[in-house]
Amino acid sequence: MCGVAGIIGDWRREKHGEWLESMKLTMVHRGSDDQGTHVVDNCTLGHQRLSIIDTGKSGHQPMFSNDEKLVIVFNGEIYNFIELKQLLQSEYAFKTHTDTEVIIAAYQRWGRDFVKYLNGMFAIAIYDIQKQELLMVRDRLGEKPLYWMERENTLFFSSEIRSLLSTEVIDPVVDETSLMQYVTYQTVWCPRTIVKDIFSFLPGEMKVWKEGRFVESFQYWSPQNIEPSHEMDSKVLVQKMVRGHLERSVEWRMRCDVPFGAFLSGGVDSSVIVGLMSQFSEHAVSTFSIGFEEKEFDESEYAQIIAKKYNTNHHTIFLKSSDFLSGVMPALDAMDHPSGDGINSFVVSKVTREQGVKMALSGLGGDEVFGGYPIFGRLKKSDFWRSKLPSFSFHSDTLKSLLSLKWNSVQVNRMINFFGATSKDNFSMYRSDRTLTDLKELQDFSEEQFADVFPLNVWKDKGVDQLYQSVSAAEMSSYMAHVLLRDGDQMSMAHTLEVRVPFLDHELVEYVVGLSDNLKMGPWDKNLLIQSCCDLLPREIYDRKKKGFTFPWEIWMRGPLASFCSEALRDIFDIPIFTSLNLEEQWNRFLNGDKKVSWNYFWHLVVLSYWLKKNNVRFS
Repeated sequence: MCGVAGIIGDWRREKHGEWLESMKLTMVHRGSDDQGTHVVDNCTLGHQRLSIIDTGKSGHQPMFSNDEKLVIVFNGEIYNFIELKQLLQSEYAFKTHTDTEVIIAAYQRWGRDFVKYLNGMFAIAIYDIQKQELLMVRDRLGEKPLYWMERENTLFFSSEIRSLLSTEVIDPVVDETSLMQYVTYQTVWCPRTIVKDIFSFLPGEMKVWKEGRFVESFQYWSPQNIEPSHEMDSKVLVQKMVRGHLERSVEWRMRCDVPFGAFLSGGVDSSVIVGLMSQFSEHAVSTFSIGFEEKEFDESEYAQIIAKKYNTNHHTIFLKSSDFLSGVMPALDAMDHPSGDGINSFVVSKVTREQGVKMALSGLGGDEVFGGYPIFGRLKKSDFWRSKLPSFSFHSDTLKSLLSLKWNSVQVNRMINFFGATSKDNFSMYRSDRTLTDLKELQDFSEEQFADVFPLNVWKDKGVDQLYQSVSAAEMSSYMAHVLLRDGDQMSMAHTLEVRVPFLDHELVEYVVGLSDNLKMGPWDKNLLIQSCCDLLPREIYDRKKKGFTFPWEIWMRGPLASFCSEALRDIFDIPIFTSLNLEEQWNRFLNGDKKVSWNYFWHLVVLSYWLKKNNVRFS
């Protein structure tokens, strides 16, 4: 796990070294064990290293191939590097025990197809000295970030947006379409970022830069392209296959040369991971969880059940409202891109790293792969209700007022959009369900931009028996990739902690996502996961209502965070889009205790305002 950066091109070459050092310095937190810079031709590559595998000097980057025809910088981990090394050792004389050198050997053996052989999380840049071209590639699910910008036929790339901003070669202005996305869905989706002219690689994307431009750009993998499985395997056999994939995934992700542990929330996903880790570990697994004074949000008792069952070295971090305010500022300062989530990842990463752990496994991805979110069931049931209820009735102000008697503004907006949509296809229903702000209000404000707010490539209809597959792929391509994984990376790397995600092993994802709905459905959410791992889980872990890993924001935002939030929101009240949403009026209603105005209507906007000010990014 590291930070990568680079510049290739002829524009102001005398400044490249200075710019690159600034880019690296901005992300020292991503890796302080080692750093390196190398210039070849008009390409300058830089690296900040967090040593996890082969922690000695032999892992230094940028790294050259044996014949010195290739140079690489790499962020991430290749989990099957041992198997690949055995496959390639007859063709390549390995000098290190690193996975970085395995990537070089794989590229020399298979060319651009090398990425098909990699199982891991990665952002890779390889400069081919003979071809004078730079190849860059991002992992399939988007676990590792890779951003880029262009100026005068010169490319800048980095693991962080703030790193690119540090060069001051572009005017830091908010991208208007990205702002629409953020307000509507509390995030910005690749390839856009909140900053105009800074872009992100798509998950599973490869690009080749040569002679001042991208000469190739394509996605080599996408969850939408997973082929549905038409095999008539029994449920017992499917469960055995799932268990086998999970065991291999966890075992591979425990490969490291440093102390490691796991995040343990007490839910099904993290409990499965800890249970499997305990099978493969010779020592007690170190586990970490968060507890709250507010009992309605506290799940620490369930984490304790798993910790006791597997005799883990368990650490519970109890948060108090009084000390949360002192911690929220460092968390916001750590954000490389604004997000409505992520503070929880910051807190648990901080304590985990303070215990001397450099790598941790996470249960992220279980909901997306196995169908744990309510949207899976809602779409399954919605056909009946949509056929019975006419759409025109859901656009009336009277009905909206009636619904507001029971539900808050975010819930009402979702219901109105969900049932009142003109189009009744599942894509429209999914898009409405993911909406945080009333789309109609935003559409009235800017119809031209509205068409681009929800990318069409997020959804691919797989048919009536594969609805779970369509939702899984959409979740992976939207909320998971652009909120959960982005937050997980930026918040863990703020503490120089590597986080690995076994549920996002692409072979496991391909197998489970491709299965038909009837093999995934049952008495519990994530039924297939529970049935495949029931021996690992006490019944009280899965036979209870799902809470989710969240903070008591409503209490905090009306209490210790109220003045901070008010100040941040005051800075954006006069921006046209927020004026159209009556943001100031809504905020005052929330502060005055109106239960119909939800806290999550505001928090991501508080974060946005703070982040823009902190990073000197202005509205156009």
